Parts: sequence; C-alpha cells; structure tokens
Amino acid sequence: SIKAVERLLCKLDDQLIAGSEYTASKYREIGMPEGRLSAIPYGVDVSAHLRLGDSRVSLFNVDKNTFVVVMVAYVYAPKNAVFPGVGIKGHDVILDVWESFCARHPQSLLVMVGSGFDADGERHRQQLLIDHKVAENPNVRWLTSVADVKPFYSSADLSVSPSLSENHGAALEASAMWLPSIVSDAGALPETVTPESGWVVKAGDRDDLLDALWQAHQKFAEKLLTPMGKAARRHVVKYFSHATVVPRVVEAVVGEARVPGSVLAFTEQRTWLSTDGNVWGLRSLAIVESLAQVCTVSIGARGGAPAAAAGVPLSPSATSLVIPWPTGHLTSIYILARSFGRIWKSVGRADVVYADQPGIVGSFGVSVAWLRRKPFVVNVVGDSNESVSRLVFPGMKGRVAHAVFPRLQRWACAHATYANYVTKHVLQEHYPCPRAKETFFATTAVTLGPARPRNFPEGTVSLVTVASLEQPYKGIGDLLKAVSICRSQGLDVRLTVVGAGRLRDGFSADAERLGLDVQFTGHLYGDDLYVELGKHDGFVLASWTEGLPRALVEAMADGLPAIATRVGGVPELLEQHRTMPPHCPEELARCIHVLFESEQSWLKSIDLNFEVARQRIAMSKPQVSAFVAAIKNLSST
Repeated sequence: SIKAVERLLCKLDDQLIAGSEYTASKYREIGMPEGRLSAIPYGVDVSAHLRLGDSRVSLFNVDKNTFVVVMVAYVYAPKNAVFPGVGIKGHDVILDVWESFCARHPQSLLVMVGSGFDADGERHRQQLLIDHKVAENPNVRWLTSVADVKPFYSSADLSVSPSLSENHGAALEASAMWLPSIVSDAGALPETVTPESGWVVKAGDRDDLLDALWQAHQKFAEKLLTPMGKAARRHVVKYFSHATVVPRVVEAVVGEARVPGSVLAFTEQRTWLSTDGNVWGLRSLAIVESLAQVCTVSIGARGGAPAAAAGVPLSPSATSLVIPWPTGHLTSIYILARSFGRIWKSVGRADVVYADQPGIVGSFGVSVAWLRRKPFVVNVVGDSNESVSRLVFPGMKGRVAHAVFPRLQRWACAHATYANYVTKHVLQEHYPCPRAKETFFATTAVTLGPARPRNFPEGTVSLVTVASLEQPYKGIGDLLKAVSICRSQGLDVRLTVVGAGRLRDGFSADAERLGLDVQFTGHLYGDDLYVELGKHDGFVLASWTEGLPRALVEAMADGLPAIATRVGGVPELLEQHRTMPPHCPEELARCIHVLFESEQSWLKSIDLNFEVARQRIAMSKPQVSAFVAAIKNLSST
C-alpha cells in the first residue's frame, strides 16, 4: 500500500517538513521520529494580499447589501477509490445547500471561482452546471479561473471551503484578505480558522454546512463579520506568513549552521507583528537598520499586542525573532524557558550579538552570548540606576531590580567588544567598557525638518511633550500638576501630549479634574510630528529617567525652547537653569515661568538649543557609520 511504501521512504529522510500539523500527525503514525519531523506550512506572502475596495455592485451587479459568499477552488473529477461519485473540493455539497439557504435569505450570492483542474475535472464542472441549473440561478455565479482573485475576495463577506480532502487550501488566502471562512474538518483545514475567525463543519455534512451559513448570515446582518475578518488576518499573519515560516524552514534545514556575517540584535522595545508580516514598534531602530544593509541581521524583541497607533517597522531589512513575553506569574516560567531555548539556538547561529542596555531582553541576550562564547556589542541608551530606581519601581520588585540590573549593565559593558553610548560622557562614567576595542557615541535622533521662526507668545502659552503613556516614569502626572500650578499663578498654559499607552485615560481624567486644557494626540511620526511641533511655544520633558532623550533633541533641532528634568544626558543638552530635579512639579512650574519671563531669554534658548541639537545629530552620523563598520568587521572574523 501507499502507507507501507511511505513508511519505508520517509525513514530515508534526514529531515521531513510536513505542510501542516495534520500531515505531521499522519507521519508520526507511521513511525517518523519526532526529531526529524517538522510541521511547517507553505506560508503566505501577506504583503501581496491587501484588501481592495468592495466592488460587488460593479463586479456582480448586485445590491451593496447583498450577502456574498466566495469559493475559490479547481474542480476535480470524482475519484472512485476515495470519494466515489463526488469531487473532493465539495462543489456539489455547497450547491446542494445553497438552494435551501437562499430560500430563507434570497438577497445572497454564491460566487464560485475555478475551472476544471484537467479535462476530466472540466467535464465534471460542466455536469454540475447542468445538474444544479447554475445558468438559470440568479443567486449563483460560476467563473472559470481568473488572473487575480483579490477583487473577488475584497467584494465578498465570507469564504467557504467544503472540501472532503485538503491541506490548508484557499482558506489561508481568504484569511490573508481579511475574510472569515467556513471550512470542513477535512485534513488540515481546521488549522486555518479559530472560533473568532470562522466555522468548522463536518466534511460532506450538508445540514452542518447549512447551519454554519445561517450563523454567518446572522453575523453579517449584525455587522460582526468584519471583526471576524480582522481575526482571520491576525491568525494567518501570526502562524502562516512568510516572516513566520521562513525562519522555521531555515532552522529545520540548517539546524545550528551559521550564516557568515550574521548579527542577532536585541532591542528593549515592545513589538508586534504587523499585517505585512514585519515586526513593528513605536520607533525605528536606525543603527540596526544601518547594520542590516551590510550584514544579515535578525531582531530579538519581546512580542505583544499591537499598539493603538500604527507604529513603524523596526528594521525593514532585518528578519525577526519575536520573544513571547509573560503576562502572568503562572505562565512566566514556561514562556521564559521556551524563549531561552529559542535564544540559545539563535545566538549559536549568529557571529555577533548586539544588545541595547539596560533591559531584560538585552541582558538575556548578552548572557547567552557569553555562555556560548560569542562576541557581543552593546548600545548603552540609559542608566539602570535611574530606570529601576525605587522612584520608578516602588516596593520589593523595585528593590530587587535595583540590586540586579545596574550590576548586569556594568557587567555587560565591561565585557563588550564594542560599545556605543547615546551620551558624550555621562553614561560612560557610570558604565565604562575597559575591554572594548573602541567606543562610540551617537544618538539616533534626526532632524525632522527645517527650523521655523517662532513668535514669542503674548497670551496663552502652548507647551508640548512627547512621551510614552505606558508607565508613570515619563512624568506626565508631574507635568499636569506643574501646569495646574502655573495656571493658579496667572500663567495661561495649554498642553499637548504626543504619545499613547495604557495610562492615557487616567491622565486625561486627571487633566479634566484639574480643569486643564490638555490635548492627547496619540503617537505621531515623521512629518506628522514635525507639523505638531510647529504649533507650540516650548517643549517640556518631565521624565524620571532617560538616556539621551531623542524627543528632546528633535524638538531642540526644530528650534523649540525647552526645559527638562536633570536625568541621564539632559545636562549635556540644556543650560542648568533650564533643568530641574525629577518628580518635582513645583520646580517644573518655576522653570516654565522662567522660560517665558523674557522674550530675549526665550529667543536665546532657541538659538542655543538649535546649535547644540544640530551639532549632536551631525556628529552622530559618522559615529553610527564607524560603529556599524566595527560590528561588520567583527562578524566577518
């Protein structure tokens, strides 16, 4: 039998990649060793499956409220050895059911796309057209194969795959097009949907399929199919996109083999997988992207749910190693253990490890690199003594973190082959790199656009700050109190907060309670941020911890006068009287008053800020180039 022959042949394979979990289970049943068996789907190029406009009116000549169901599949002739008298794709099943469905919901259309797979298949299709009187049925359209199915998916509400035998089939394509699906329980089809994105029915069971269609129509009437389509897209991106499956294929084929000139870069950003299969975050990784132009780079970052804002690609030229991050104590040990295994293998394949410091992910990465005797480089972007101080993390958690992370950061810097610091001297003094072959200093801040002339405010003072609203240590609560103090002392101040996060609603409520004029814009990037900065008279940074704040540098380079808390590298940027201690709203309010006391002093701050920031950005460009060149040379040795 075929099974007996395959049992013999598969044992000759060094590695067998099954296209689905279902197929892998069949190979396990015939004795394929687990260590030589991987279940990896073919993968979908999700970037090529972008939903177009809904053209059901022009494409099908139906009302815009018509419920449109699409089935994309070739027609195969019946195979008497397996399913006598019926085709394996289930065309006859859906046609049998559709008449009953339309009796209850006549404003519906079934669009079938696909010709016969071969001559026998086309003869079977023609017979189905006759038997089901398709030409006379206004509720059915059957198109032969088309060059592009995207317009049909984009103009449909539901995909159906009632196959009797299948791997993943067209259901993945439909999911990539934001379309929920009804699939049969044949083969690997159940792997393509979740309870949030579709329905699984018993293969060949017409009553079961009819019931699922009725449920889908109810969702359509309630306008709930669109969220299901979004869930379908998320599912296919997470488990079936090229960005997910290609690294798994490489790992299955090459194992521990290394790619010459490869760098594994660990970042502290929380990231998410976007709809195009790339890893996105709240800001791009300029140094990593520069490195990816000359080396093979994979980014190691903690994964999470998408942010409220659209975000930006971390590094379009790099691949990704997304690390699932524990959200609860019960799952932490299991998830971190699994993550350690993936990181261990990935570090083994890399020539050099690059890590941001401080941070959990970066410390994890350099520790594994040291254990595996891999050279590593660090990008020092902050000070652990500040970022995990008791002010930032109160209680036992803060005490433990403050005891551990500064030591880890000092150890990582002490053992690094190369290091980049965002400051010119502040972080270097606290975290020296005595063994480094060379150290660099560069910020990834950029000039958003040409500086614009500003007029000294005669009435209301408009302030802006840029900060994440995920954690309290960005000092937004202190800033709100300071603005309230200013207003109570007669200075008419309004505030704009650029940034998003879980604390936004709480800060918004605080502002309303204090009677303040505060606008929350969400995250802004590039041109949008440049436009926003042009609307204001001054920039304020109230953080309790920073390295060299990129937002402050970019605001200064735009010609904004600024004040900031005296943390990290801020004293390298601003005059001392434009800084104040963190977590001190009274001092912050005083500095705001002083900034706007004199037009001459205000204009002088603009000139000084502009010169300092533009110099720092200009000096950083050759430093970044030298740092990248050093890492490239290190990875090639």
